[in-house]
Amino acid sequence: MKIKNAERKTKRLEKKLFTLREMLSDLKKKRLATEPAANVLKIMFDGPALEMLLRASGLKKEKYALELRSFALTLHFYSKKAYLYVRKVFKTCLPHISTVKKWYQVVDGSPGFTKEALEVLKCKAVGASQRNRQIVCCLIIHEMSIRRQTELDNGKLCGYVDYGTDLESPKLPIANNALTFMVNAVNGNWKIPIACFLIDGLNAIERTNLIKIALEYLHETGIKEVALTFDGLLCNFKVGNELGARLEAVNLKSTSPHPITGEDVCIFLSLPLFKVSAQHLGI
Repeated sequence: MKIKNAERKTKRLEKKLFTLREMLSDLKKKRLATEPAANVLKIMFDGPALEMLLRASGLKKEKYALELRSFALTLHFYSKKAYLYVRKVFKTCLPHISTVKKWYQVVDGSPGFTKEALEVLKCKAVGASQRNRQIVCCLIIHEMSIRRQTELDNGKLCGYVDYGTDLESPKLPIANNALTFMVNAVNGNWKIPIACFLIDGLNAIERTNLIKIALEYLHETGIKEVALTFDGLLCNFKVGNELGARLEAVNLKSTSPHPITGEDVCIFLSLPLFKVSAQHLGI
């Protein structure tokens, strides 16, 4: 009887998350997705919902539909924990994270992680290993303001929030900032941009998720990432703490563990903005 009661209880819990709308509500309750993230995911409800349920029930095994692909990229972009949670609840109907990481890569200069840049880094790492050397780099994250407007470019409406998911909808907010990632060689004289995202504001958790993805990509290329550099804004102080550092006046810890190797990664703040932020924080 105990086993049967436990099975009934499990089925009742699974039914609560049967629809995508209920799932989004549950993500917000568990604080795995912010309100802006939930709103973007809600826009994509009609297409991916049926696809996800078909895959969860084992009735469909074909190639992932474009709608589901966009949904998976969007959910993973905002929160890796939320993605793993949804994948577990819906019985692995979403692709594995390694597949999602491949989808992030772009080859035409559009927002996302640039595939060509990662391939160049891999070639540099291979060439250095043949000379018994290892390339050491610093990842620089910078956010810049852009004009809030939309334009039609070769039949595609550009200007909305875009992070490489191929999602097009007039319901999306118009981007007002560009978040860029650049790799700068410590033991070399070169630098290369590896990613760009058009955003309308990201919180510390969402920024941290992107940085961890970037560090995982760089680790796969074979180069060694020893430092992070970003502006000294208050939000980036929170990002440093989310990464595992302690950017506070008391018990300062300026290193964070690498998401794969666990080695220390030093965190540097851009000096001009750091002075302003430090004054506000009373450092």
